[in-house]
Order: sequence, then structure tokens, then C-alpha cells
Amino acid sequence: MRATFIQLRAFLLLYGLGLGISVPLLAQSAHDAKNLLHLSYLASGGDNWTKFAQAEIAGDVNVGGTTGSFHQIVDLKNGRDVMTVEAGSIYQKLATLQDSAWQADRSGLATVCDTPAARVDAINESFQDRNGWFTAPENELISLGARQDQGKSFDLVAVTPQGGRKMTLWLGATDHLLYRIDELDSTHHESDTIFSDYRKIDDVMMPFTIRQTNGDASQDTVLQVKVLRFLPTIDEAAFIPPPSTFKDVRLPGEQSSATVPFTIIDGRILVEVSIEGHPALPFLLDSGGSNYITPEAAKRLGLNGSGNFAFDGVGTDQVNVQFAKVKRMSLGPIEMLDQQFTLGPLPDMLQDRGKEAPIAGLIGAELLRRFPTTINYQQKTLTFYKPGTPPRVQKNADSFQLFFDGSHSLIQIEVDGIAGIFGIDTGDSDSVTIFGPFYNAHEFPIEQPAQPIWQGGFGGRGSALRTRIGSISFGSWQLDDPLITLNFFRTRCILQRYHRWKSRLQNP
Repeated sequence: MRATFIQLRAFLLLYGLGLGISVPLLAQSAHDAKNLLHLSYLASGGDNWTKFAQAEIAGDVNVGGTTGSFHQIVDLKNGRDVMTVEAGSIYQKLATLQDSAWQADRSGLATVCDTPAARVDAINESFQDRNGWFTAPENELISLGARQDQGKSFDLVAVTPQGGRKMTLWLGATDHLLYRIDELDSTHHESDTIFSDYRKIDDVMMPFTIRQTNGDASQDTVLQVKVLRFLPTIDEAAFIPPPSTFKDVRLPGEQSSATVPFTIIDGRILVEVSIEGHPALPFLLDSGGSNYITPEAAKRLGLNGSGNFAFDGVGTDQVNVQFAKVKRMSLGPIEMLDQQFTLGPLPDMLQDRGKEAPIAGLIGAELLRRFPTTINYQQKTLTFYKPGTPPRVQKNADSFQLFFDGSHSLIQIEVDGIAGIFGIDTGDSDSVTIFGPFYNAHEFPIEQPAQPIWQGGFGGRGSALRTRIGSISFGSWQLDDPLITLNFFRTRCILQRYHRWKSRLQNP
């Protein structure tokens, strides 16, 4: 089961200087777009921006109905930012560099986000931090014409940062200020960032209210700026990830490791977890997801959630979830303190165990980020090692570089000789799953007629295809003719390609 951890991508866009983009477009349309952006540059402060290198912003935040505060530092010259959000049980520190990102949780544990998708997200946000469109050449812009919305007139301009995703800018038709940015995130969901309450600060115009929405107002993130100041120099230390600490975990006594038994249910690892000292409940160990608990289990344990957020996974839908704080959770002799849990429903196919107690939730990413872990499927044991120490490496074992995207850990493997980044997901009992963008980019042959199936998890069910391909390899290991699942694309499209390949084989 693949679950995408919610990231608080609360953008605070500041006008600055930046780099170009790379999409060849029609000359007249590009000329119009360049003129519109020049008018926007002048309206927002023009050359007054050259006086500033950094902005520091602080204020109030409302995250899905949960209120708190935020603090952000933005490098206006190079396109970097670091934001800290505290709202109820929510704490996140997120930093964006030019082509990567990092995040740190309340305990201080930092994770660098360096997968291809995370890099694309970082490129887009870096571009916004420095407003790269102001200096983009004409052949890299396109005007989308005028648009009316809620009685106001806007001029729309499309721009795609080099290596990033397309974004659409909404510029006021009369004052030429930026009021909205539309773009798709890495999961292909649309996100709109809306700017309002412009005020003049140091001879430049700044929005003091920023709202990010996915179309459901109850899940909006809203920033209300209270303090804003510009600086002529950049605080380089602010963008360096903090050294990771492990103050929120405990091993018994002076032990360097601890072993915990598990059971297997439908190919998934099941462990017993105690929350706040209550009798242990069954949880799935899901390396592809974060701490998660069902409303039924939360009620039984006396946990209260707050906020309203969108959560997505394998299916095509999104579910609404909340956040809850757990002071202490135990997995055998292992203890973890001050943990944030997502509170939301689980699909019946994951939760229901017949006469046995239902699955109470998931644990995984937070646990495995802290403890080096050995999973022994033959003996059905988990061995956790002291944080910061490597586990014993078995003879003839291979080592792989791990990549991270939020809570997900990934490695590079090859499909029919084509390299790609694939997630390691102990919560997925299915065969190897290949998503549409990778398959559509390479169109490697499938070895037998594809069988339409449904694949499900968070977000309900989605159409997929079960088939075999030539090989999957990683390190010195190779699986020939493996059974795989093709997901996240139209079934008809893949079947048409299969029949074309079959025709070529029969009629060379």
C-alpha cells in the first residue's frame, strides 16, 4: 500500500530576480507575455528589488482549520526558502534549495528530499522564490489571454521553469500584480496559490494574505503576514539542514539492538503496538507511509485529532484526515516519544481481519528513519539497532543508496535495462508496481496479454494491468520474466500498445 504523507507546501511568494525557463512558444504570444511580466515587475517595485537579498516573514497560519504560527526566510537572489510551521499537533520545518529540499520534524531529525519528483518540486518553488519569470526570454513564455473570475479581469501567462512543471500566473488586468498561481504537484493534483491584501513595504508591493487550496476550502492553508522585513545580506546558515538527533526514541538499558517478532497477513508485516500505555493493538509496518491510526482505534485510546487535510494513495480519490499527537508508543522494548499520527479511515480490505481484531493503523517511516532495521522474513523478526549505528551486513549482501521524498525511501533499479527510482514499500502486498509516467516514457514490451485488475489502498481503487516483463535488476541481482502490475494510466492505452507489438512480431 502506497500512502503519500501530507506535506504542508504553504508558499509565500516574494518578488525578486531570477533565471529563465525553457519552452519554445509562438513569437507574438511570447512578446505579449514578456510585456505583461514587465508591467508586473514595475508595478511590484521595479528596480527597488535590487536593494534586497533576503526577506524574513512571520505571522499566523491556518492549516485545514488548525491555527498556529509560521516563520519563513527567503533568499531572493538564489531562490531558496526555509519555513517552520507550528499549529496544534503539527510541526514541520521545510527548506527548499535550488534543486532539492530537506525537512526536519519536532525532534530535530532531518531528511534530505532528493528523488526526481522532489527535485522537480524544488525547482518550481525555487523559481517562485526568486520570481524567475521576470527575466525569462520571450521564447520561453506564452500569453494565455484574458480571463474573468469573480467579477475581476486577469491576464494569464504560462511559464515552465527549466526542469520543472508548468505554472500559470494570473496578473491583475489593471494593476498588473500577481494574484494567483496554478500548478500540478508531483502527484498530479492541482494546487492554487492565491495572493491578496497587497501593501507597500520599502517601496515594493507585498501580499499579506496567501492561501493555498486544492479546491476544498476546508483543507486550505492560509498565511496571514504580521512581520515582514528585508535584509541586504543572506543568512547562509539558515538553509543548512540541522544535525539529526534521536532524542525521541529509546532502547532498553544500554542495549545496542532489540528484536521484535511479527506475523504476516496477506503478505504484509503485522506488529503489536502500545499507544499511551494501553494494551497493544495490531498495526501494519508500512515503510511507504507515516504513523497512521483509524478513528475507531483513536476513540478507544482517547486520542483527539484536529484539522482537515487531503490524503491520497494508490486509488483515484482522496480521503479527509486529521492530525493527532501521541506522547508515547511502544513496539516491544522500543519506545518512541512525541509522535505525530495521521487520523483517518483505512479501506476495509486492509482493516478487516474477520474474527480477529481489526487493523488499528500503520507505523513505518518514522520508526525506520530512526532505527537501522533488519527484516528477517524467514524467522519473522525485526531487529532494531541503536540510531546512528549501521546494522550487521550479511555475507554476499548488496548495499544500495537510499533516496528520500518526504517519508518514502526509494532505490534505483532497472526494468529491461532502463534505470528508474522505485519505492520500498513493506505495506504493499502486491507484485512490483510500475506507474504510468515511467512506463509511458519507455514503453518496454510486455511479455504476455495484460490482465485488467483493480489495485487499491488509500484513495479507493484504481485500474491497473497484471502482466510480465523481461527483467528487473538491482545490484548483482536480476529477476527474469517477473510478474508486475502497471498502474496509473488508462488500461485501453496499454492494451493498444500490446496489440501493436504483437502485430509487429507476427508481421516483421
